[in-house]
Amino acid sequence: MSTLSFHDHQGFHRAAGWMVVAGAGAGTVAGLAGVGVEGALFAGAAGALLGAGWADRAAGRVRLAARAALVPLAALAFVGAREVAGGHVGLAALAVVLGVALNLGVRGWRLAAAAAVGGAIAYVGGFAAGQVMIARETAALPGWGEAALAATAMSIVCVAALLPRHLRLVTDAVAAARRALPADIDGEVRGLLDRGHAVWDQVSPRLDGEGRTLLRDGVLRLYDLAGRWARADRPGETFEALTARVAELDARIAATRDDVARAQYVEARAAVADQLRYVDGIQQSRERVLARLHACVATLEKFRLAAAHLETASASRQATAGGATALLAEVNADIDAAGAALDELAATPGPAEGAA
Repeated sequence: MSTLSFHDHQGFHRAAGWMVVAGAGAGTVAGLAGVGVEGALFAGAAGALLGAGWADRAAGRVRLAARAALVPLAALAFVGAREVAGGHVGLAALAVVLGVALNLGVRGWRLAAAAAVGGAIAYVGGFAAGQVMIARETAALPGWGEAALAATAMSIVCVAALLPRHLRLVTDAVAAARRALPADIDGEVRGLLDRGHAVWDQVSPRLDGEGRTLLRDGVLRLYDLAGRWARADRPGETFEALTARVAELDARIAATRDDVARAQYVEARAAVADQLRYVDGIQQSRERVLARLHACVATLEKFRLAAAHLETASASRQATAGGATALLAEVNADIDAAGAALDELAATPGPAEGAA
């Protein structure tokens, strides 16, 4: 399951504040210069872009300079498209450039969203600025005040054009790992995974930062271990069935009086004995893995009890700095040990290799 997550709330609010301030300032300057509706509209766009760039100045001077350089590009797109196809097309061209420029640095689907969604929002901002300039309610204002108000309106609306930069599609890796489990996984192992997943469901909403990451990694590794367990080689016959075959061959060897038949029975018994050693090694390794899975889940459940009283993010951070982190480290250690047992299981020689 994938969800949208809002990233960097503080950065968004900081950018919004600077965009409004810069938009109002640019509109005031444009109004004092005696520009018309289109001048006020572009002032709002330039102010929004410069304000967002200043708020993001911690990202580096290069990005700030890039946003400043996009101001004349936006003007060129606005004037050029307006001259060729009219005012609405000019505003649309300005809006697309502004939508992308406000989300500078994004890639993939968010870049497309910046051009589409951000551009559409910027277009609405331009429309709002135009309506302010032609409204009867603003007719009594001085020219600079009217232009400042229009540019501020555009900057306020353009704050929403930052959304493609701050919205992220977050994939629930734990849910994906659960869906990827083989359908025929052993019932005992599935029961252990259900218990581990219950810890994730109950505790993860109360954690943030390091604690949530550690818990997620532990649960994901648990699922990975279970998947390896399901794919590991399994003997075709049980230890008990092979033991019975050895006993049967021993009886035939003791009963036969033909030397050739006895030699064939002895050879068959040796092959079954090799299989028996192979199956015994597999069962021991699988038992070791299963025991480690039990230890992992028990430690996760112990972590759930340790986190039972965590009610705030600060408490969560304090816990992950101490005992809770140690508990999750125990889970990872148990998973490492179980992984080593699975590696040992994969390296167990087959009957032919054992006979060699």
